[in-house]
Amino acid sequence: MGGVYFIMNDLIYFINCNIFTLNGRAVIVIFFFDWMSLLCRGFVFIISSLLIRYGDDYMYVYLNIFRFIMLVLIFVFSIIFLIVNPNVIIS
Repeated sequence: MGGVYFIMNDLIYFINCNIFTLNGRAVIVIFFFDWMSLLCRGFVFIISSLLIRYGDDYMYVYLNIFRFIMLVLIFVFSIIFLIVNPNVIIS
């Protein structure tokens, strides 16, 4: 829904976060939100929810289902981070 809102209003957001500064060098993380990144993020959430649902049904007798779900969520959040972060700039 956010992607459609960004298309209709022609919005783009840049968010700069200064992680830390060491010896005059700043590590800055840039988050870039536009309609394409929001739609890609939505598809990643849909696919990951289906994967977790299938894994829950498929591995119901597996003792470490919690570990499987945590690994999937870590993977999903890393993919989301790659989608909304164009790069890490050290200046």
